[in-house]
Amino acid sequence: MLNNSLLTKPNLTYPAYTQNANLAQAYPSSVNGIGQLVSQYIRFPHTPKWTFVDLTNGEPAFNATANDYQDFELPNDDEVNLINKILQYAGMSIREIAAVKFAGAQEAAEQTSEK
Repeated sequence: MLNNSLLTKPNLTYPAYTQNANLAQAYPSSVNGIGQLVSQYIRFPHTPKWTFVDLTNGEPAFNATANDYQDFELPNDDEVNLINKILQYAGMSIREIAAVKFAGAQEAAEQTSEK
């Protein structure tokens, strides 16, 4: 359908592709060499599945060796924010004001550097 319109027809600046099973077809047809087309694969994170085994007394035990185990995934950009939030919550739970203030300062510095 993209090829039928003059406005959306793929070109070397804005290529397109179709995919059937494991075969991808690039458009325009002049894209036929290695290195002519650069792509980026973006996917949604997998849904986490934390597996547990019931012990004899009814307490669950984490089982990381299960076949269907899937840990949660985060983008690398969120790592600093996650660490700062964990530090803030840990500082509040042990009532350590210095840790909370330090984490808040780190978060503010991170936000300032992003601007």
